[in-house]
Amino acid sequence: MKLYAVARSPFGARVEAAAILKGIPLEILPPPAEGLKSPAYLAVNPMGRLPTLVLDDGRTLPESEVIVEYLEQMFPEPALLPAAPWDRARTRLIGRVAELYVMGPLFGLFRHLAAPADPAAEALFVDIERGLGHVEAVLGGQGFAWGDAPTLADCALAPFLFWVKELHRMFARPSPIGSFPKLASYDAGLQTHPVFGPLLAAMAEDLAALRAGR
Repeated sequence: MKLYAVARSPFGARVEAAAILKGIPLEILPPPAEGLKSPAYLAVNPMGRLPTLVLDDGRTLPESEVIVEYLEQMFPEPALLPAAPWDRARTRLIGRVAELYVMGPLFGLFRHLAAPADPAAEALFVDIERGLGHVEAVLGGQGFAWGDAPTLADCALAPFLFWVKELHRMFARPSPIGSFPKLASYDAGLQTHPVFGPLLAAMAEDLAALRAGR
């Protein structure tokens, strides 16, 4: 299988994390030179976004949450969703809360990079901190997002937290993650995890290359 993605994307990283944890080989394809809105890529993904999974038979699947759920069903071992219905629901809840209440306002900040003092940007920072509080409230606190082993929640949350820290750095603001004890401990553990540590380092390297114009 192939995956159209860039390493710095939290959504591409979400899929890559799931694939690595499951031992699924994925060929990573860069965005087409003609752009995501080119006719050739729109034939692959009508939304013109990343990531997109390309199956061996040529069928394509967009949207990171859908892709990781597909991989979980097609390659059930090792499982990235717990067996018990309650634990499965909590795992999905963490990823959903992080995407809605953290990533939503976080991406809004890109519109304000040229005017960091804009009051609208300040409101987004307030929303992000509130969203992190929601994540703190639903986080399991047992080493991973929910339970004592990686799940699809970690595949989502780890790259999301990378961008929380990165965008605060871009606006010359301290990361708010340290204000949340469970999140701070969780984030620290990610840095040395054998899968998430290298994945987060690859995100940072790709972002640095983008800034350097490479």
